[in-house]
Amino acid sequence: MKKSRKFLAFLFVLLPGLCLDLPPACSAPIVYRQSVEVILRESKVTGWPPGEEDRDRAFVAITNSTDGSKIAFLVQCQVGNDRYQHLYVAKGNGSELADLTNSLPSGVNPNTLSSLALSNNGRRLFFRDPTIGVVTDIYYCNTDTLSCAKAVLPKVSGDMAILDHDFRKPFSIDAFGSQLFFRHNAGCNPHLTKCYKGLFTAPLMGKPSQILDIDKLPCQSECGNLGYVKFLGSSKDGLKHFFTYDHDPWHTTHPKSQGLWQVVGTTPSRVLKEDQDWVWPESTLYNQIVSADGGAVLYSTYSNKDLLSRIYVVNTAAKSKKLLGKTGDLNKFRYATLSPKGTFARFSGDGYLATAVDLATYRQRDSGSHCIWEFLCQYPGYGLSDFTGNDRYYYMAGNCDGAEAKVYRVDRSPIAFPRAPKIAWIRFSSNTLIADGTTRLTIMAKVQDAQGLKTIEKVLLHSLVDGLEYPNWMQWGEPVRWDDFGLYDDGTHGDAVARDGVFTNNTLRSYLDSSFYTKFTLPRNIGIRIVAKDKGGNYGIADTILKVVAP
Repeated sequence: MKKSRKFLAFLFVLLPGLCLDLPPACSAPIVYRQSVEVILRESKVTGWPPGEEDRDRAFVAITNSTDGSKIAFLVQCQVGNDRYQHLYVAKGNGSELADLTNSLPSGVNPNTLSSLALSNNGRRLFFRDPTIGVVTDIYYCNTDTLSCAKAVLPKVSGDMAILDHDFRKPFSIDAFGSQLFFRHNAGCNPHLTKCYKGLFTAPLMGKPSQILDIDKLPCQSECGNLGYVKFLGSSKDGLKHFFTYDHDPWHTTHPKSQGLWQVVGTTPSRVLKEDQDWVWPESTLYNQIVSADGGAVLYSTYSNKDLLSRIYVVNTAAKSKKLLGKTGDLNKFRYATLSPKGTFARFSGDGYLATAVDLATYRQRDSGSHCIWEFLCQYPGYGLSDFTGNDRYYYMAGNCDGAEAKVYRVDRSPIAFPRAPKIAWIRFSSNTLIADGTTRLTIMAKVQDAQGLKTIEKVLLHSLVDGLEYPNWMQWGEPVRWDDFGLYDDGTHGDAVARDGVFTNNTLRSYLDSSFYTKFTLPRNIGIRIVAKDKGGNYGIADTILKVVAP
């Protein structure tokens, strides 16, 4: 035994890059784990409309409560040129699913309602109806009793409550859903030649009152385009709004007329001393983009000069901003959200796939993956929810190419894996990858599943550069390549023992045509991502690090 140990030690001295199958020498550190679990399936939301009970349907407009106790979403069913829609609520784990459609107040058309928002504890669900038009109403439902009513009452009985032409943030609620905030035009006073429009508030089931008079902004009263961004859900509720403001909307040739503002009490002021061509140019902003204490705001701009969109996090106390990403994607940044604590941001766009950014370190990592088809078929109609208050979960509606529609819960820090596969460990045959295009490595991943190995459908491989699977500067190829597509547990591709849960591929090598090698000098670390999928549609993700070195 002593001679064997001496011989192994001799091998490691002689060949320092060689790893034998003996832990811990071969083990690569798992730096990130994630699970993507199915919590609801299309079969749970059938039974309507009459005569079309089993037609395909899709989950859309998904939202979650801050505490993660409740989710709400719309389900759409297309029949010819007609679209039918129902409103649902469920617990955060997908249980206790309830259809609220039959509880909607008289006059509410379930096919036109939108803009779902849950209170922090999930007990109140808000939405607006109709979606199209400049006049609308805001409603709410008690998710415990499943009773619904109008949330904001008009000044005159029978009228619609809200008059507003800009739907980028149609309304927001405080932490408990007891106070609402929205843009509104309450009409004009002919004696004073004054129109009462700007930011308004109303208590639940109360009437609107003005918070910010647009005449207090430095322009003519007709300039408008005051885009309400988000109200604070904190102990300081009622003290501060953040909003976008265009001080020259009628002269489209006027450069850089929009900016980020705030109002404290009734006094407006700039958050950033700058104007932009466009601020948050998306048509809708349903997600949370302000931290609960108001200390951080996500802020997106578009430049007519270089045709790029940029997304920043703004420190509202210091009135400074930090660039998080930029893209030339015509769809700009999508599914932008800021965690309630202000610790993480997430967004998608060209080069970014549900990218989560740690705002303490500004390290980024795609929480979506090209190995998970549901992340790629999101735009334009389906979407991702906000972060929960513990920075851990968000929800995804998966509706892809006629496949069974599903609701997924994404866990960015899973402790247990009751449904999704778990990648227990990852190993390489060498601790470095030689960038010569030919030298091959073996990669092994131990995959476990609570339902048994027979439920594993496939195990896939992807690389990461600075936490991104395909950064927008990487125009051609990943830094690594391999034969076939995945890892195998069938005795092929270097797999030693079939069906033992160790999935293997022995063809991993550098891909010198990748633009990675023109951008960076070696040595440099890249990420290696393993994605395991089971037959139930659940996914497990694990990321590790591999050093790429020059020949």
